Amino acid sequence: MPVITVEPEAPPIGTGAGFAGAGIEPPPSAQVQRYETVSSMSDDTMTKAGVPLGILRDLVIKNESGGLAKTLGKDPYDMMALAAKGQPPTEHNARDRPVDRTGFPIWAGSRGTGLLSHGSGAYSFEPFLWKSYAPQMGIRDFSKASQDAVFNAVVAAEGAAPWKLNTKFMADLAQAQQRYGKRRLAEAIWPPQQ
Repeated sequence: MPVITVEPEAPPIGTGAGFAGAGIEPPPSAQVQRYETVSSMSDDTMTKAGVPLGILRDLVIKNESGGLAKTLGKDPYDMMALAAKGQPPTEHNARDRPVDRTGFPIWAGSRGTGLLSHGSGAYSFEPFLWKSYAPQMGIRDFSKASQDAVFNAVVAAEGAAPWKLNTKFMADLAQAQQRYGKRRLAEAIWPPQQ
C-alpha cells in the first residue's frame, strides 16, 4: 500500500504567520519606512529653504527654544511656550508631560505672545503641525528622536514655512541662504531619487 504524506497547509498571505513560519522578516509598515527615511536624512541634505538640513535645524532651535533653554540651563527638547510677563513661568518639561495619542504633550498652553500657544519642544511644534506628521510615522512619544523625525518630515514637505512668523529666524535664514547660495526648489535633494 502506498504511503501518502500530507504537507501542512501554508497560512494565508497577509496573516503574518507565513513570514514567521518561513523565518522571513515581514516588510516594514509604511509608517516605519517613512520614519526610517526621514530619520536617516543627512545634515547635508539640501532643503526647500535653500540651506542644508543641519543648518536649518540649528537656526530653528536657536530662534525657537535654544536661546531660552541656554539661559535657563535646560534642554531645548523640553522647552514649552513662554508665559506672559508677570505670569508664573511655564514649566519646561515637555518630555515629562502626559501625551495624547500622537505623542504631543498635553498642557493648557501659554499666552506669552498675546496669542494662545502650545509650542513645545526644540522646534516649538504646535499641536496641528505635530499631528500632521507624527501619525504618518507611527510616533506616539515626544522624545528627541521623535521631535527630530517630525522636524525632518515637516522640512521635507514645507521647508521653513511653519516658522516664517519668527522674524529673528527669517533674518538668520536669509543670511544663511546668502552664505549657502539659494538653490532653486528643483535642485532640492528631497525626496531622494531612486
